[in-house]
Amino acid sequence: MVGKRWAAWFICVGVLLSGRAAADALSDAGTAFDAVERGNYKLAVRYYTRALWSGELSDAESAAVYFGRAFAYIKLEDYAKAEEDYDQLIELHPDDASVYYNRAVTHAAEGDLKSALADYTSAIWFGYDDSYKAFYNRGTIYESQGDLESAVADFKEAYELAPNEPRILEKLEILEAEP
Repeated sequence: MVGKRWAAWFICVGVLLSGRAAADALSDAGTAFDAVERGNYKLAVRYYTRALWSGELSDAESAAVYFGRAFAYIKLEDYAKAEEDYDQLIELHPDDASVYYNRAVTHAAEGDLKSALADYTSAIWFGYDDSYKAFYNRGTIYESQGDLESAVADFKEAYELAPNEPRILEKLEILEAEP
C-alpha cells in the first residue's frame, strides 16, 4: 500500500542517516523506518511521532514520516489514526493519488464505504499508479451495495488496465452472468 514516492523517501532518510550525523528528528525517523523493517510497528509509531513533534522536519520530510506512521498504524489495525495521518498528508499534498488510495483502504476496513468510494474516486482522478486496483476496489463496494451497473463498469475499467489479473475477469464473469 505504500506509494512508490513515499517508499523512496524512506530510503532517502535511511541514506541520510547512514551517511552523516543527522538531526534528532531524522534520526528518529530512521529508527522508526528500521522498526517497520523489523515488524515492530508500535516502536515505529513512537519514533515517527517523536520526529513529527520535534518541529525539525521540512514539509517533505513530515509527509514521509506521516506516510510511514500511517503504514505502521494500518499494520496495528488502528485505522482511525492512520486516517488522521492521511488527512495530514492530503493537507501537505492534496493531489497525491497514493494517499487517497491508502486512505480509501482504511475507510473500507472500518466499514465507511461512502468515504472509501470518494477516496477511490480521487485516487483514480489524480492518476494512481495502479488505478486498476482503485477501480476494482470501488467496483467491489458498488457490488456490495447492489449497484451492479456501476460495479460492472468499474470491473471493465480495471480489466482494461490489467487484463492479466484473474480476479477481475472472475468478477466480470459472475456479474455479467447474473440475470
